[in-house]
Amino acid sequence: SRKRMAWSCVYCTLINEEHASLCDGCGSSKEGKQVRGLRAGLKNAVSGAVSALTTIWDDVVDVASSSFTPVPAPPQPAPYSVFDAPELPRAAVSPVSPSSPVTPQIPVITLTDTPPPRPPPPRRVNDLLPMTPTISRADSLSLHSSPMRDQTVRDEREARNQLKQIELLCREIKTSFIDDEFPPTEKSIGKLHDDEGLAVPGRIQPSEIVWLRPTEMFTKDGHRYPYTVFNDPSSSDIEQGSLGDCWLLSAMALIAERPDILEKILLTKVYSELGVYQIRLCVDGRWRVITVDDYFPCRKQSRTLAFAVGRKNQLWVPLVEKAYAKALGQYAKLRAGRTVEGLALLTGAPCETINLEEDDLEADLIWARLLSAKEAGYVMGASCGAGAKRKVPEEVSASLGLLTQHAYSILDVRQEGNNRLLRVRNPWGSHVWTGAWSDRWTGWPEDLKRRLLPPGVHSPGAFWMSYDDFRLHFDSIDFAKIRQHLAWAEMRVPCRIGGSWANDAVALMLVVEEPTEMCASLFRGGSRTADDHEDLLMCIHHVDPKGRVGELETRSDRKLCHMATTGDFFLRPGHYVITALSLSSFNRGKFRLDASLVVHSNKLLFGEAISCPPQMATDSLVQLALKEGKVQRSHDGIIPRFVTKRFGGLMVMLDNHLPSTYIHVTSECSNSTNVLSSRSATTVIDSVPPMSRQILLILSHFDASNGYMVTNQLFMSTSRSAALNGMLQQHGMTAAGAAAVARAGGAAASIEHHPPFEHEASRHLHAPRSAFM
Repeated sequence: SRKRMAWSCVYCTLINEEHASLCDGCGSSKEGKQVRGLRAGLKNAVSGAVSALTTIWDDVVDVASSSFTPVPAPPQPAPYSVFDAPELPRAAVSPVSPSSPVTPQIPVITLTDTPPPRPPPPRRVNDLLPMTPTISRADSLSLHSSPMRDQTVRDEREARNQLKQIELLCREIKTSFIDDEFPPTEKSIGKLHDDEGLAVPGRIQPSEIVWLRPTEMFTKDGHRYPYTVFNDPSSSDIEQGSLGDCWLLSAMALIAERPDILEKILLTKVYSELGVYQIRLCVDGRWRVITVDDYFPCRKQSRTLAFAVGRKNQLWVPLVEKAYAKALGQYAKLRAGRTVEGLALLTGAPCETINLEEDDLEADLIWARLLSAKEAGYVMGASCGAGAKRKVPEEVSASLGLLTQHAYSILDVRQEGNNRLLRVRNPWGSHVWTGAWSDRWTGWPEDLKRRLLPPGVHSPGAFWMSYDDFRLHFDSIDFAKIRQHLAWAEMRVPCRIGGSWANDAVALMLVVEEPTEMCASLFRGGSRTADDHEDLLMCIHHVDPKGRVGELETRSDRKLCHMATTGDFFLRPGHYVITALSLSSFNRGKFRLDASLVVHSNKLLFGEAISCPPQMATDSLVQLALKEGKVQRSHDGIIPRFVTKRFGGLMVMLDNHLPSTYIHVTSECSNSTNVLSSRSATTVIDSVPPMSRQILLILSHFDASNGYMVTNQLFMSTSRSAALNGMLQQHGMTAAGAAAVARAGGAAASIEHHPPFEHEASRHLHAPRSAFM
C-alpha cells in the first residue's frame, strides 16, 4: 500500500495524518485556513464609581456549522470626507478674553442676498427687545478669526442704541419700564415648595411676595435708602435670600473681586430713573444681552428683598439674579446647582471641576493645581457635602459650622510654611467654619494671625481652614480659567445633538497653522428648564489623509451634565475635527437638543462648521474605543474592547481579524442598573463577519440623581456561517421565534443581528464594518 504522507500545520507546526483535513492541535485547515472553534465567556462586572472589569475565560471546542456561507468582502460604511462635508450657516469668530463677555452677532440665515424687510414700528416697549436667539438650519457656516475689538464696540453700540429707544418710548408715554416678557407676577416666581433638602435661609412662599421698585423697598433695619448699581463691590456684599441659588451667588462673590469682569456684565452701570437695565450673560454657551425692569420680589410684611441682596444698597446682585431668572422663565429654575455653572454663566470662560472624591487623585497634585490656578488669576468655588461618597457624616460638618448641599467661594490659597490654608466664604454671610484656623481658633501663630486676620477687617461669611479639613468636608472644586491678559480667542458654534443621529448634526473642522493651546466645551441648551437628562461627549480627532475622522487626540468626560469640557491641550499644525455627541436619547427618533460648541485658544484659528453624518459620528466612537478600550483578552484575532473610564456607562466593540470565519457573539448586560441601551435591549446577539469590527452596544447612565452599574458577559463561538440560528436557540429563541424576528426585521438583519437594528442610525452605529479601512 502507498505510504501515507503527513502534513505540517502552518500555524502550530503539528504533524497531522494525511487524511485529516483539520489540524488536531489548533483546528486550522490543511490549506492553511483557520476555522478554529472557540466559545468564550467573558464576565465583566463594572461599577459606575470604580468602573473595574473582571474577566473569566473558558475555552471549549465548537463544531463548525455544516452549512458554509461564502465569505463576503468586509462591509464598508458609506463614504464621506471632512473636507467635502456640507458647511453650515456663516458666523464670525473673534479673539476675546473669556472674562470679557461680548454679545455675539447671531447669524441671520437667508437663502438669498436680499436684505430682510424692516419690522413695523413697535407698539409697546417690549417690541424693542431682541428675539431670543434660536438655531437655524442653513447650508454654510465658515468660521474665521477677526479683530474682536471692532465686534465688541459694535455690540456695545447696538445695546446702547436699543436702550436709548426704550428710554425714549418710556418718556413719550410717561411711564417707567415694565418688562411684560418677565412680568411682576407669581408666574415669574414659579414653584418654591421643592426647596426641601437645599440650604435656604428663611423660606418663603409665592403668596408672601410683593413686587416693588427700589424706591418702594426697605432695608433690613427698616429704613429706606437710595440705591446704586455699584458701591465699591466686594465678595462680602452678596447675601443669599430665600432661594436655593447659592451656586450662583458664590460665583457672583468671586466676580465681585474682579471689577474688570463685573463691569462688562452690567452694561447699565448707573441707577436708571426709568427702571431699565441691560445685563450680559453667557447662557448655555452663548452671549446674550438681557433687558429687565427694576421690579424685584420682596416680602410683603417687611418690604425687603426676598431673594439675592446686594449689601450697601447695590442693585447689581439682584439684577444679575433677575436677568438669569428671565432667561430661564422663572426664579424657581435657579434652585440647586454648582459654582461651575455660575462661573460659566458670568465669565464665558472654560470651566473645570476637580472631584475630590476620586480615589486616584493625589492630595499634593490637587494642592499644586490650586496654587497654580490662584497664581494664574482663575476664580474658584467649592461644593460642600453634595457628593455621593461623603467622607464625614453630615452632622459632623454641621457641628463645625458648615452647610451641606451648599456652594462656597474660594477667595485665597496660601502656602504658609508647612501650613496649607484656604480662604473660603459662605454666600449667606454667616454659618462659618469653627474648627482649626477659624477666626476664634486659639492655635493661631501670632505673626500669621496678624497677616491673615488683620485687626479691624471683617468679611462676613469668610473663614480660613486647612487643606486637610477642606478635603474632608468638600467634595469638588470648580474654577474658571480667566485669561483676559493673554488675549485668547474663542469660537462659539450652535449645533444640535441627541436623538437618532440625523444629517442636521454638526461637527467643527479646525485648521491649526501653528502650535496652539486650547480648550473645548460643549453646552446643552435649556438644561435648567428640561425635565430629562442627556449625556454629553466631545471628541477631538486628527483628520486622516482620506478626509475621514482619524486618531483621537483628546476628549471630554461623557456624563449627564449641562456642560462638558476637554481641559487644556495642545494641537500641532494640521486639520482636526470636533464631534459633539449624545447617546442617552439615541432611540428617541427626531428628538434633538440645541447645544453650543465653544473653543478657546491662545492662537487665532480657522474652521468650518460642517455636517456630521452618522458615519462620521460612528467613526468618532470607533476611534475612541481603539485608543481607550480595555482589551480583556485577545484570542487568535478576536479582540473585544470595553470602554468604561470617564464614559458614564459602557461601550463594547469586537474586532474579528480572522480571514474566513464568522464570530457569533452574545453580549449579556441584563444585570446592569439605571442605564439605557443603544440597542433597546441589554442582551444582544450578533454575527461579526471576517476582517470586520462592530460596536455591539452602548450603555448610558439614565438618571443623574442615582448611581449606575454596568455588568457584561460575552459568549463567543466561531462559525463558517453568518446565520445565528444556533446561538439564538441557545439563548431561548426557538426556530419559530427566529422566523418571526426575520419577518419583522428582514431576513439578513434577523439572522445576523438580534434584536434587529431599529432605524438607520442604529444600523450606522452597530452594523459591522471593515476592521482595516
